[in-house]
Amino acid sequence: MKNLFTQERLQDFGEKSKRTLHDIFTGDFLTREFITKQFGLLFLIGAMFLIYINAGYRSEKQHNKIIILQNQLQDLRYEYLTLSAELVEMSRQSNVSAQLKENGSQIKESSVPAIKIR
Repeated sequence: MKNLFTQERLQDFGEKSKRTLHDIFTGDFLTREFITKQFGLLFLIGAMFLIYINAGYRSEKQHNKIIILQNQLQDLRYEYLTLSAELVEMSRQSNVSAQLKENGSQIKESSVPAIKIR
């Protein structure tokens, strides 16, 4: 009796698996009651999947924007250092006096050293 019972179950399982594969290939599994009851859940999973993909694209876009801004910031820092060095060079006393002589200004360099006021 036990042997007969297990053989029936194996036959049922074989028929169910054949039916299931056939249903999947033909699309009949979508019309079953179980799938129609779970349609809301499947829709939610699909929506969450789309949101996940969108978040990935948006984060990649933000990352690229950050890299571009970092490169621009580095370029501006280099430009600042260059201009700062040029300004220091131009404001040295020897360069200022040379510029005054070139322009023909009547301002002359003082021969008396500066005095600290306390």
